[in-house]
Amino acid sequence: EIPVYQIGETAVVTSDLYGFDYEVTVTDFNLTKEVDGVKLEDYWNVGDSGLERFAVVDVTIRNISDESYIPNEMFSANFARENDRGGVTSEDEFFEVGDKELAPGEELEGHLVYVILLDDSETFTLKYEFMSDEETHFILPNPEK
Repeated sequence: EIPVYQIGETAVVTSDLYGFDYEVTVTDFNLTKEVDGVKLEDYWNVGDSGLERFAVVDVTIRNISDESYIPNEMFSANFARENDRGGVTSEDEFFEVGDKELAPGEELEGHLVYVILLDDSETFTLKYEFMSDEETHFILPNPEK
């Protein structure tokens, strides 16, 4: 049974590879054609469909372990539409805060950014520890529905 959370809820997730716990809270979610001043058409090879979007998931990550670590080196989250099995990985250059060491008890805030094609999904899923016994999901309602 995969634990499921909503926007505003805090999940305690255990790293499948490294065995430490961390907290994740999704604080907001939106679909947009521009993030941090970067336009989608300047970042991605946009087609004629007009269905491409940045999916922007604002998160707070708290280190509740006894060791310092660099979040981007220790875990990531996949973003999936309703009918996607795995989903896509984030565009790390938008989550530079995850490249800095996070000491025990400290937290960081930032946004995970994904490039997606819209479909008829009513919800999306943010998946931590994908394909492991520790897999944890956040269900994100489609803001365009």
